[in-house]
Amino acid sequence: MAEVTRKHSGCQESSLDHGVFKVEGKEAGVTYSQQSNGCLMLEQEATDNTELLEKGIMEFGCLHYRRRCRIRAPCCGEVFDCHHCHNEAMNHINIEQKKRHDIPRHKVNKVICSLCDTEQEVRQVCINCGVCMGKYFCEICKLFDDDTSKRQYHCDGCGICRYF
Repeated sequence: MAEVTRKHSGCQESSLDHGVFKVEGKEAGVTYSQQSNGCLMLEQEATDNTELLEKGIMEFGCLHYRRRCRIRAPCCGEVFDCHHCHNEAMNHINIEQKKRHDIPRHKVNKVICSLCDTEQEVRQVCINCGVCMGKYFCEICKLFDDDTSKRQYHCDGCGICRYF
């Protein structure tokens, strides 16, 4: 059996409080555990999967998040880099006032991989090319971020992801 190392970790701080895992599985050659708060801890075997998962890291995203996917807004069907980008664009002064709106980010159900352009259900690892679309991933908030220096975590009390 190959040595397993914890290379990617989402909700690092939160995992101390919510150490109960409700799902374990394998997907695209990666082992992951889902915490009770919906965030994924990605564990990978020390193999070639590391190179694939890390492909394009910190090369994609927007001013708000470094990530390897875009979202399809459930409210208007348009594609944006993140929910903040959507809200900025759809609430701009040039948009007719009646058409202005915020994205219901918890209802996002489609993402597009930035590397292969495959549209798919919200998930951390692309079903087509196998790249990790965000080192930090929260299934509840539909949040992806490769910049884990923020030390993101999902706050059950607030219902959103926060950082230190």
